[in-house]
Formats: sequence, C-alpha cells, structure tokens
Amino acid sequence: MEQIAGFPKNLAYNLKVVSGAILKQKITISSDKSVYQANERIMVNLPLGRMIDSRSIVATAKCTINTAGCHFPRGGLNSLIENLQITANSRVIQSTQCYNYIWNCLADSSGYFSPEQSSKRLYENFDPSLNHTNVQGEGAVAITNAATLVSGNDIYYFCINNWLGFLNSSAPTWDTNNLGQVQLIFTLAPDGVLWYGASTSASSITSGTYKVEEFNISMDTITYANSAYHDLVKERLEGDGLNIAYNDYLVSIGSVVAKSTSGITQTAQFSTNSLDAVFATFRPEKYQTSTVLLLGSAVVDFTTRTNERGSADSYSKITAAPDDKEGTYGGFNNSIYFQRDGGGIDYSTWSINSQPFTFNSTPVNIFNNLLQCLDYSNLDIASGGIHQGALSSGVYNRNYFLDALSLENLSGDNNNWVSGMKGGSGIIQVQYNARFKTLTNNVIPIIIGKVSKVMNIKIGRNIDIME
Repeated sequence: MEQIAGFPKNLAYNLKVVSGAILKQKITISSDKSVYQANERIMVNLPLGRMIDSRSIVATAKCTINTAGCHFPRGGLNSLIENLQITANSRVIQSTQCYNYIWNCLADSSGYFSPEQSSKRLYENFDPSLNHTNVQGEGAVAITNAATLVSGNDIYYFCINNWLGFLNSSAPTWDTNNLGQVQLIFTLAPDGVLWYGASTSASSITSGTYKVEEFNISMDTITYANSAYHDLVKERLEGDGLNIAYNDYLVSIGSVVAKSTSGITQTAQFSTNSLDAVFATFRPEKYQTSTVLLLGSAVVDFTTRTNERGSADSYSKITAAPDDKEGTYGGFNNSIYFQRDGGGIDYSTWSINSQPFTFNSTPVNIFNNLLQCLDYSNLDIASGGIHQGALSSGVYNRNYFLDALSLENLSGDNNNWVSGMKGGSGIIQVQYNARFKTLTNNVIPIIIGKVSKVMNIKIGRNIDIME
C-alpha cells in the first residue's frame, strides 16, 4: 500500500500486508545412519505435507579425520559431497556427478571465497592452512602449532548453506503435498579429497581417512492460513500445472593425456532442451592421491610453526606477500583433488554441432570469456571476484583454470529465463580443443555442461521434467 502517492520510493512510505496468517517453523531432519565413511551414501527424506523454504535448507555434520596429520579441503562439507541426487515422488529431478568439483569451480570463480565473504564461511573451512582447536570458544583461544598436530586429529562442525541445482530454483518455497516424498541422496567423496601436513618425518606421511557423523538437514517450513492462496494453487495444478525452473550440471570426463603443442581435444554429448553454458578444465592425472596442501611452494615444514598445519607458509602470508610466488601454487590453498590445471595454456577453440563458436587466441581471451559467462561479472566493480589466492595469471592458469562458453541470453534482471541452446529431440555435440606451450604433464580433460530444467507439477503429484 502506497501511503503517499506521486513521490519516489524513498519518500513514499510503502507498506504491504500479507493476506492471511503465516506460521513459520524451523525443523530438523536426521539422516538414515549415525556415522558415514568415504564413498558411502547419506539419505534424507524431507517432511511430507509441508511448505518448505528451500533458501533456508542447511546441512550440518561433525566431520573427523581418522589419521593424524591429514586435513580437510577448503569448502568443508561442500567439498565432501561427490554426487548429489534429488528425487520427488520417486522421480529423479537432479543428478549431479562431481558435485564438489563443480561447486569449487564456481565458488572460486564467482566471489564465494572473496575476502569480504570470509566471516560468512566460518563453518566452511575458509582457510585450511590454519588449525583451530577451540572451535566452540571454550576456555582460552588456542591455535595449535604443527608439532602438536602430529598426534592430533581434525574434528570440525561443517555446514552447507548454498546449493547448486533444484534447492536454488525459481520457486524458493514449494509444497511437498504437491511434490510427494522429496529425498536427498548425498554420495561422499573418496579419501583422496584430503591433504596431509605435519608428521614426524617425510617417510611417515600417509594418506588419511575421514568420517561424517551427526548429519542432519534443517529448514524453515511455512503454514499459510489463507484458503484463497491454496485455491489458486489447486486451480493451477488442475490446469497447466506449476512450473519450477532450475539448473543442473552434466559432466564429460576424458582419458589421461599429455599437454602438448598439438593440442588436447575433448568431446561431449548433451541431451537437453537448454544448454546454457559449457566449461572446460583439466584435472591432474593423480588427483585422487593425497598430497600436501597446494599453497606456496607446497612443501611440508617439519619445524614448529605457530598456527600453521605443517605447510611452509600460511594462506595469509602468501596473499600478503605475493611478490615471489609466481612459479608456485600461490594461494590456491586446497587439495590436489580440486586443482584445475591449465598451466601453459596457449589458445583454445569451441565447436558446437561441428560449427566453430569461439576461438580464444590468448589466455586473456579465455579469462574474460569466463567473466562474461558469469553474468558479465567483468562489469561488476562492487562484489567479489576470483579467489584471492589467484595471485597472478600464471597462478590462475595453473590452479583455477576454467574456459567458458555462454550459450544463453544473460538478461541481468534476476528472473529465470530458459534461453540456452535447444537440442530438440537430438543431441548437442560439443568439442573443445586446447593447445599448450612446452608443458607435457598429464591431465584429465573435463567438460561441464550447465543446463536449465523445468519441472511441471500437476494434480496428483504428476511430475514432468523438461530436460
């Protein structure tokens, strides 16, 4: 209700009142088991007969390292979810393989780990180079040194409060009366996501294992005491149905190949009605074999160092003094499992359905195409950007590399538009070629396809997915 008409918004004293009473309640759902090991599946059933605000869905867990001297990757619990599947009324509505890898790619590129975000990521292992033993604030604050960690284990409470896919859809609130039983299935990552640090000697460093306990999902539910609203929803369900738009991510993984001046070619086939973007990157050949933290010179320091977990430097020291870090891992500050190794990149090309789409003649073209693909973030001078550990273009290409091609109209109006390339009843053929300088190390090429899906819900929990 505009109480003073004819004036700008800041002078109008606007007020809107919701019709009917709303009761909001916070509920917590436990998982199917109390303890999980690497590679196991966690299943959670969301409550039936509830209107759920998906913006409020948070997963929390107690995560413990079973092997002294080994540590969790940056991102915490986000980095431990290898695959995420969501079903509604026994229909698969999302199935994202390599979820943690894709999440890290996008988080590092889109400002999620920017410095101004650090205080929001206290439960997401924002800086794994430091070890905090007094996580609940009991007694004196203690940040232990590397020598102490030889006999100690990481024990943290981590959370996930930002999601890729259906839980970040165009409809923040949806009713399980209409969807039926919604089930979340999380497949945990292998132990190779961990990195090792302090130890008694170099020969005694071994790969570690971890476990996840007390896993639960909390959310806000809404009870809306207004029959008019429910009548409108019912009318739509009995007619054309309700539509919910969301993104999913498809992955094509190549075979191990050496970087070369003649190039690496990776192909992918996507069956979708809207291919919004494609991203190419490279994993190290031995990404599943735990190694030291990729930070600075990435070596273990066996001397006692205050605060640090056995690495030669801490993240804060690296980012504060980047002048001699060009030939190192910079401030990547993560395990090798999440490295995107485009080091030595020379130029690249994209082809769709055998038609050339983009020729990136230099690495700077590749970088700026990524910024434009991320909602033209090259124009955004206010919010966060690439992870601060990308100290230079060399460090970025060696650790954070993403080559993106946008195929959608980026409206910039915060609305969900399905505007990507349509496959119709056929397959969209994608080909990516990258050429390198003189580097010959082995990598695994990966293409990630970002697709739009639309779920149509009709009466009787009749769900149809436009994929």
